[in-house]
Amino acid sequence: MDRKSGQAIADTPGVIYVLFIVLAFPAMIYASLFYRATLVYFATRDSCYKAAKSPTFTQATANANSAFTNDMAHFNGVSGHEDLYIITQPTSGGSSSSCPPNALGAIDQNNNVYFIRAVTTAAVDPLFRIGSTWLGMDIPGLTNSYPLTISAQFYVENPTGLPN
Repeated sequence: MDRKSGQAIADTPGVIYVLFIVLAFPAMIYASLFYRATLVYFATRDSCYKAAKSPTFTQATANANSAFTNDMAHFNGVSGHEDLYIITQPTSGGSSSSCPPNALGAIDQNNNVYFIRAVTTAAVDPLFRIGSTWLGMDIPGLTNSYPLTISAQFYVENPTGLPN
């Protein structure tokens, strides 16, 4: 490259555009997106764990909502809600069944194992949005929020309290 003829100065804007606009900014956006998605996972996991340790399902719901709301309030750029389900797994094998809390029948600890599953539906915002479209495309996580569904499941420590 001949510096006297100005080739380096002529090439600099193109190189800077490629380095920052095409490579660096999208990489920073996706790094923040993955970081925020990990934080949503931890909020879901913590709330499910607290629900599984609760003595009754009413208290499990309250503990899960409290933990989830508290964890999500500490993070910016994430929003969502969580639903709890009771999973019944027969000890003899076979497929498990999932039901909302108010539809659980009789508790049979001799033939079933019970789990609580927390399912979070969230929207994770990028660090900053690159316009309304990127190269003519609408890309979740780059030009708008990324929709995310995360679930966690833990063994219920006190299954006799599930109907309460």
